Amino acid sequence: KFPNVWELKDVPGRTLILIHSGNTHLDTHGCILVGNQYGMLNDIPAVLNSRVALNELRTLAKDWTEFDLTVEHGSWGTDG
Repeated sequence: KFPNVWELKDVPGRTLILIHSGNTHLDTHGCILVGNQYGMLNDIPAVLNSRVALNELRTLAKDWTEFDLTVEHGSWGTDG
């Protein structure tokens, strides 16, 4: 259904987590959105340049068959 994206597997209690383009929480239902900058869109916190960032990731990962992903909690849009 969603070509050219990645699916995260073996996440306890979750299924169908995708890495794809999008800007705000309105573009995802628990998936991971990529971007290369934080900002605001219509007064909503957002990742920006999402399609550009996803295409850069596709280029970087073109020969990968699988990879490990570590997600760390951080502060949204701050340096801390």
